[in-house]
Amino acid sequence: MPEVSRDENSRTGNPTDDVGGTGTGGGAGGRCVPFPGKSFFRPGRRSPIIAAMHDRLVAEGCDGYALQAGEPRKPKDVWGPGDERSFAMWHRKIGISGPAENGIPREDSWDRLCVPFT
Repeated sequence: MPEVSRDENSRTGNPTDDVGGTGTGGGAGGRCVPFPGKSFFRPGRRSPIIAAMHDRLVAEGCDGYALQAGEPRKPKDVWGPGDERSFAMWHRKIGISGPAENGIPREDSWDRLCVPFT
């Protein structure tokens, strides 16, 4: 069996341990929540991951959580319109534009945010 060479950007030889990761290992040496998949981000989904994401987005200056007219208040751990607005702001901040800037996390943008485990 041929020897697999280590990626020069990898600290451990495992590509999921790089900062930014692939989403499967959580990036940043496993300190970040792996990308849970696009279907995870649906209205009403409740999870501590969403609360941690909320905090990271606000810390990055992507705070779209102000209620819009007629919008019900929701707990921080429930996915809703404010999360989509905030994630769209994050997409713009990291240079994602066009249809991909829709506020639904993608694996690459999720990994760059590096949502910490709770």
